[in-house]
Amino acid sequence: MSNIVFGFFLYFRALKYSSASLIASFTFFTPFVTLLFIVLLLGEILTVTDYLAAVLILFSVPVQKIRNVLNDRKKGHLLN
Repeated sequence: MSNIVFGFFLYFRALKYSSASLIASFTFFTPFVTLLFIVLLLGEILTVTDYLAAVLILFSVPVQKIRNVLNDRKKGHLLN
């Protein structure tokens, strides 16, 4: 229970220093981190589906960030 409280504390603390869209994108890493801990701590063997999901998670956040940067540039170009 205290881990959940600590996690929320860190989440809201991060919101103070960065944009909500950036911080929200990092919540997508939670399943990946969970998979990592399951493998390291419990010795579970991942399936092909687990590996594919991990790859999708790892690449989706940077792709989303790049898209946001391109959209911001486009909006800035239209305003000038």
